[in-house]
Amino acid sequence: MAGAKAKRLSSFVSQLGAKSPDKRAEAAAEIGSILARAGDSPQALIRALQDRSELVRVQAAASLGLIGDRTALRALWMALKDRSGLARGYVASAIGDLGTDKDAVRLRSALARERSPRAKVGYYAALHKFGDREAIPQLIELTRTKDYRVRCAAANNLGRLASRRREAEVV
Repeated sequence: MAGAKAKRLSSFVSQLGAKSPDKRAEAAAEIGSILARAGDSPQALIRALQDRSELVRVQAAASLGLIGDRTALRALWMALKDRSGLARGYVASAIGDLGTDKDAVRLRSALARERSPRAKVGYYAALHKFGDREAIPQLIELTRTKDYRVRCAAANNLGRLASRRREAEVV
């Protein structure tokens, strides 16, 4: 079975070089899923954080958070400088999945400089993962922006939080 998994993983890693950004994003998602189950190295996904496609970078960040391998933290911190607010939001959320209290302090500092409401959704989601209860009111505030995508992302994050009993009343 290990040989079949390795062959499948190798196939998806090679797809990270495809011309189509959709194929590369799909490959990043599949690699994340395989590695999360197997506990393998996330190096291909770390490289995908620098892909030219925003969608691939977003999926790579989400997959790295899912895998739970803290060796990706350094690359995620570097990716927090991405030109895309959407990608920065996913990167921040992945840092929330993998980081420590020290990372929470760094995220708060980075959030103070962040201008993109799309990115802020990910920052607040990450800070909530670190136990910051002020993240919920901030996400609620983002549901009032003019940008439909920001409102949806904030609402989706709030929906996930509302599934937890203690947050449900606030949300």
